Amino acid sequence: MIQREIVNVSLALAAEYDKIRCAHETRGAVEGAGDLRGVLASTVALTSRWCAYRVSNVAQTPNVVSNDDYGLVYDVIEADFPMVHEWMDVALCPTGYLNMFQDLDQFQFDAGQRSLFKFAYGILSRVEELLASLMNCAGGLDETLAVLYQKYVAPTNAAAGREEPPETKQVQNTLSNITRIQESILGDVPYLGSATQGELMGLIALKVTSYATCWLMTELHLRTVVLSKDGREGPPVLSSLQSAGVITHIVHISNKVRMQDLLVRTGDAGKYRQEGDPNEATGSSRGMIGA
Repeated sequence: MIQREIVNVSLALAAEYDKIRCAHETRGAVEGAGDLRGVLASTVALTSRWCAYRVSNVAQTPNVVSNDDYGLVYDVIEADFPMVHEWMDVALCPTGYLNMFQDLDQFQFDAGQRSLFKFAYGILSRVEELLASLMNCAGGLDETLAVLYQKYVAPTNAAAGREEPPETKQVQNTLSNITRIQESILGDVPYLGSATQGELMGLIALKVTSYATCWLMTELHLRTVVLSKDGREGPPVLSSLQSAGVITHIVHISNKVRMQDLLVRTGDAGKYRQEGDPNEATGSSRGMIGA
């Protein structure tokens, strides 16, 4: 079910990307697609659905979250350049999305836009730092909780009719509160009951990162709220044509990373490096497999 939805949304996104690329190449003419702003709105909405399905797909196999010391989660929240990942297709963190285009002269950003980029980067970088700190704790969370359970809860459970000491009640309340907070944040993300507390923390980090990216795309391409001048809904940071150019650029680079990964897997990476344009991509080289 989830895999089918991922495929369907991916195909729909590809169709919207084609319309956006056409608009970028023809300076606004989107044949048969209506208003460019409507296409951008559809793209942001589909991206939000795509991210939700990707996180839900991982949640069905929660052990992949904790594999390699939570490598999947760290890869996603630290991917400042598109990188291929088995479970997330092409991962790109929110600040990475900004870094892909904010310094490019071809989009002719004005001083006001660059100031908003800086403001957004500050917000998102703090979110990413918080998530990284959360994951640093997640690694030892399960072990710590297991020790607390064995010391305070298990003995009481084994002794039927025995009054619970205050420490046991405190540990039980803590475990209950942790679970309640996690379930509240995960919301409608379905996950297997076998998921550990650390793995749930990882799912939370993946969901928050996805939401942060979708928030950024909304503020850039559809409307501003946080980045507006007065805190009320305002026009997007970018013009429609700038949005078309930015999205086309990011999609193009992401597709090149996919192609490089495919060629690496088939042993033909040397040909890719020889034929590729080394000056086309900008930003960090992190995640360029085989680079």
